Amino acid sequence: MGRPHGQGRTGAITPPVTDHRSAGHVDFALGDITGDHIDDLVSITAGGDLYAYPGSGSINPTTTFWSGTRIGPWVGHTNITL
Repeated sequence: MGRPHGQGRTGAITPPVTDHRSAGHVDFALGDITGDHIDDLVSITAGGDLYAYPGSGSINPTTTFWSGTRIGPWVGHTNITL
């Protein structure tokens, strides 16, 4: 997941096959927002809250992303792109 400086992948992504909408998340974006050259996940809940989940640097079932932090309201916006 990590990339050398200046080579981060950004852009909107579609949710995985597992329907996370049941968990209240309706839109997702993947990109490095923490500056550590590891992709992070940003999501919007059905209630309009924006959350950031820092990437752990490894892909596995339990800690691909660390715990989320509520950034704030995103009410009125319909999608996110990094």
